Amino acid sequence: MMRDLYLVRHGQVDFPNNIRRCIGWTDLPLSPKGKRQGQELGKYFRLATAKQIPVFTSPLKRASETAELLAEENPVLVEEGLKELNMGEWENIPMSQLKKSLESWPESGEQKNDGLIRIRNTLERILAKTEGDIICVAHAGLNSCLLAELWNIPCRFQSPSPALWRL
Repeated sequence: MMRDLYLVRHGQVDFPNNIRRCIGWTDLPLSPKGKRQGQELGKYFRLATAKQIPVFTSPLKRASETAELLAEENPVLVEEGLKELNMGEWENIPMSQLKKSLESWPESGEQKNDGLIRIRNTLERILAKTEGDIICVAHAGLNSCLLAELWNIPCRFQSPSPALWRL
């Protein structure tokens, strides 16, 4: 049976003082724009699928708020394995202060491969206990690790806006 797995990145984050930061496990809510994005995604799913789809979400506010907004009446289930990568010493540092190339990585943070293993295991567990299509609301870093593996490309991410991926 063919199934659709929708990987959704959370909406825009409400950064204190509008200073964009490197946030992995830092738990920030959605901005007003991020809330509108979640509502728009909900409209998309209602129009595109015309069926009830379970929504799985990271426990972090920015993802769980997005999930609640897009789910409307669909069930929302929290999955720890969808939590963003831990950014180690980069956590909560303003992006303007991070001097890094796309290939670098924080030394004390969760490694990309560990995040990849975690999301793969989480998705396998979700798929094994469900039937039909599912929506997973997670984060740019974690989604990028999975998509890079699927497309056989290096894992790089700098995603300034929410993205909807249909696999």
